[in-house]
Amino acid sequence: MAFNIIKGKVQFSGDSQGTIEDMVDNHSDQTIAGTKTFSSIVTASAGLSASFFYGNGTNLTGITQPAIATYDGAATNRIIVGSYNNNVVSGAVGLTYDGSSLNVTGDVTASAVVSASAFHGSAASLKSIPTNQFISSISAADLSLGSGLTNSGGNLSTLLASNSGLALSPGGLSTDVSTLSSFSSLDNADSIPVYDNDDSSTKRATVSTLATHIRNNFFSLPAGTTGNIQFHAGSNTFGNSDNLNYNTSTDTLSTISGSFRHLLVEGVNDKQTLFTLNKSENSASYIEFRNEGLKYAEIFGTSAETLIMRTTTTGSSLILRQSNTDILTLSAGNATFSNYNVRIDNQLQVNNKTSTKSRIHAVSVHTASYSISNSDETVLFNGATTATASLPTITAGFVGLTLTIKRTGAGALHVSGSNTIDSFPTLDLEPQGAFMRIIAADFGGSNYGWAIIAKSGSF
Repeated sequence: MAFNIIKGKVQFSGDSQGTIEDMVDNHSDQTIAGTKTFSSIVTASAGLSASFFYGNGTNLTGITQPAIATYDGAATNRIIVGSYNNNVVSGAVGLTYDGSSLNVTGDVTASAVVSASAFHGSAASLKSIPTNQFISSISAADLSLGSGLTNSGGNLSTLLASNSGLALSPGGLSTDVSTLSSFSSLDNADSIPVYDNDDSSTKRATVSTLATHIRNNFFSLPAGTTGNIQFHAGSNTFGNSDNLNYNTSTDTLSTISGSFRHLLVEGVNDKQTLFTLNKSENSASYIEFRNEGLKYAEIFGTSAETLIMRTTTTGSSLILRQSNTDILTLSAGNATFSNYNVRIDNQLQVNNKTSTKSRIHAVSVHTASYSISNSDETVLFNGATTATASLPTITAGFVGLTLTIKRTGAGALHVSGSNTIDSFPTLDLEPQGAFMRIIAADFGGSNYGWAIIAKSGSF
């Protein structure tokens, strides 16, 4: 563009306004070789074109935003990552690629399959592997096995305790109770595995729970009180009676009360022994007879294997009876032939000889007063002073007892007792050498007295 400098006033005619700007050629192409500086805004209706633009472009409009506006965190091998909707990219601190290896600091997450020719490192956190996928060729040494798995020659295997009760068989894991330890004692709180059909699971139950269930559903509970003997009562139930009891502390089988007082032992054709008492060596065995709990007679075998039958209370008699007839009577409890009278209610027949090592009559001599007992037979008083012979009181067991009393000494002798002697309360034997033989009698209705059956001297 060329400018002409004109001094003075110039008047223009035509369509122009007569200004210097109208004199500029704006119709043909022009080239400005130097710098043109404008102090105000330069506008163009069709646009401005240049190889470069310099300066502040703050107020430029209509410019398309670039895809990347900022690059932060640049560093070697960092992979560029973008931010959402702000045209900023960054070099990821934990994600690098050196041309052969991709390195990630942190977790790698994938919504689909992660595939590689090989995986390295710990597989401790692998989980939720789909059933149609598999992981192969992982060495057991590369796995975190925990307490239930083991490395068996490089193969992953289940770890079983020596007393677990389990075994690995070709078909899989199975039960092997032979490896279990035996119970030394079973406690009620000990547990036993039980399969629950209701929810198809295995649960545990205590010994006490199982015992209660079995007892309540398969067995009848014992009836009665402690010590009652149990018996079948029909309908698979137990029966009991308070009259039949066993005491474990004394090892005694007994009837306590009620009407049950009968023990029946019945034999069979091929058994001849009906009842047996088997005692220990050097010990005695007893069969006792009691009256309201008090023993009055017994049959027992001694430790020396002697059989004894005796009464054990004072005044009791031991009788051998045929039907209702008394054949042999021992007049007092614990009687023996050597000390007590024997009464035979019928004839005594001896088909062979009899012998005795003692005299037939028991004789005693006294020099002073003496109380005669039912074991005495002949009593002699040989005192120089007055003495009294006191007779025993007659009871039913004494009836038939015969006594001979003789005064052999110089002293006077009085005979007396609670029962009269021929209706006399007291008799004196006179003179020296006098005697009397008396017998205990029942004169009817337990009216007991002594009767003189022989005498000498005066009374």
